[in-house]
Amino acid sequence: MSNLFEIANAYRALAEKLHDTDLPDEVVEDTLEAESGDLVEKLTNIGFVIRNIDAEVAAMKDAEEKISARRKAKENRIARLKAYALANMLATGKTKIESPYFVISLRNNPESVVIDAESQIPADYMREIPASYSPDRILIKKAIQDGYEVPGCHLTRTQSLQIK
Repeated sequence: MSNLFEIANAYRALAEKLHDTDLPDEVVEDTLEAESGDLVEKLTNIGFVIRNIDAEVAAMKDAEEKISARRKAKENRIARLKAYALANMLATGKTKIESPYFVISLRNNPESVVIDAESQIPADYMREIPASYSPDRILIKKAIQDGYEVPGCHLTRTQSLQIK
């Protein structure tokens, strides 16, 4: 059996050859339809493969979401348990607890700045964060569709494969 590329080339060559003759359109269409069996069969098989892979991708996405939710729940539980243990150690004045498996201890974190009133901070202690710009594709598309010319931009229409 030929591969899809060869079948498509043969079909295109036949279509060009038939259209160059003075045959009626109905005869050309009937001939092409009769000759398209291998092409239709190959494309149908490709459609089945695409659908199977789509199903696998959907299952993977679902699994990723479930795993991510479980991971986040575990991370939240860890944070709550650490906060609970910290609060109780601070309340009891314990700074270190040793067990045969691990040591739990309080640690002094580095100092951090707390901003009480940002409006009172002198300009010398402020940093400038320049604005960043990126094209607003939705706005550009609307402008071009409304008849405006947007330098450096144009609309294009591509095609994609759809399997229903």
